[in-house]
Amino acid sequence: MVDVVALFSAIVGAQFCLSGDDAREKYDYDITRQYLGKSLCVLRPANTAEVAAILKIANEHLVPVVPQSGNTGLAGGGQYFGPTGHDYPVDGPDEPHP
Repeated sequence: MVDVVALFSAIVGAQFCLSGDDAREKYDYDITRQYLGKSLCVLRPANTAEVAAILKIANEHLVPVVPQSGNTGLAGGGQYFGPTGHDYPVDGPDEPHP
């Protein structure tokens, strides 16, 4: 099996590919903390080229992607509850990175 987290990390850089439980927690819960998704990693791309590269790999490996931003919209709408138990939220960095 291909390590897609490593492929994603190569695109955005290790510091912008969050895969630890603590790092993902705020993305796995909705704002009400009633709905818990189960992501494998959180990606914080710097630009549209990185987003395109992420989506290309996700498509090639049939990896579901759940875009997530401020987590302030519809409760439970930013979590993935599919059969694989994995999602890949894509969130922009707090500050742009090179």
